[in-house]
Amino acid sequence: MTELRPEVVLLASRHETGPLARPLLALLDRLDDRGFDGRILCLQGAPGFDRTRIHPAPLIGARFLRTLVLRRLWAEEFARRPRLLHVLDDELAPIGLELAELAGIPYVQSISGFATIERGLKISRRWCRRLAAASRELARELVSILGVPPELVAVVAPGFATEFDRPAAPGPDQARVIGAVQGPANQGLGVVLEAARLVLEQGFDAEFVIAGSSGQAPPIRRWLDQLGITSRVTIADHPLAALEFWRILDVFCAPGEGDAPNRGLALALTHAVPSIAANVKGLASLIDHKRTGLVVPPNNPHALAAAIMYILDNPREAQILAQNAQAWASIQFNPDSEADQIAAIYSEILEPPGRPQVP
Repeated sequence: MTELRPEVVLLASRHETGPLARPLLALLDRLDDRGFDGRILCLQGAPGFDRTRIHPAPLIGARFLRTLVLRRLWAEEFARRPRLLHVLDDELAPIGLELAELAGIPYVQSISGFATIERGLKISRRWCRRLAAASRELARELVSILGVPPELVAVVAPGFATEFDRPAAPGPDQARVIGAVQGPANQGLGVVLEAARLVLEQGFDAEFVIAGSSGQAPPIRRWLDQLGITSRVTIADHPLAALEFWRILDVFCAPGEGDAPNRGLALALTHAVPSIAANVKGLASLIDHKRTGLVVPPNNPHALAAAIMYILDNPREAQILAQNAQAWASIQFNPDSEADQIAAIYSEILEPPGRPQVP
């Protein structure tokens, strides 16, 4: 009798093809290749999603309806009860804990941001089998600050595929494009905008694209008006997952802490964009200063502006930095390595000792 392949549910905030989106369907395909049937359970789905693999369940966000919604999902949406839950987003940790306890199944909690260390983390002693930290630095703080047992923590770096070759360097008459990303509560944004003013004052023909939320544009526009750089700055709705965003950039800046700047910097390195990071946890560890990018002091617009101008003035050196960064990132953020590590965690949790792993 052929044994059924283990079914795993991946819980995510949303499934989308745009901003900051994880390539969830690609991850499902890789897990399928490694012997696991995966489904995505998300609070919000993108238009045109595959209903056989993606299950939007916005009411899961409503605490008092979760039991009812969960029972309906198990009865109507899933062919059989999943054997494992994998919570992909930090902010879903409370929901993942409750779902695992309601369903009586083990779960894995991914941790991608240092904000989780600051606000604390509650996990189920009975059902949580592993915390998958996005970096060694984050894993160390889970153990040293939150007191998580070391054996419960694994390091699984996110996987990003490089889907295009960098275009040729812009001509002398083309404006250079500098990208950045909003941190939480606009953290680091003031540094970027002040640095933009300094760069433009030095006569550089440059455009700045801020990956963030256009919903916050009005107060930012007033900020830009005060600096006199409104015509040179574009606020875009989180375009970090859009290939066109990476094609147009000549420099990427990660000025402050937060999940979005961390993911943005990892994507920039993967796509061979010359990058500058503030010397803060989560960012500086991704760059080998002057070999794969530049690291500058935090909250220092003059240092950031100087680094931007150095890259713009030295295209050959910038190209070497970007090539070195991409070579490193292609190993560090390899999608197949990510899937291998996740599959190994699943197998360790689901396979009793001494039993052969699922082929």
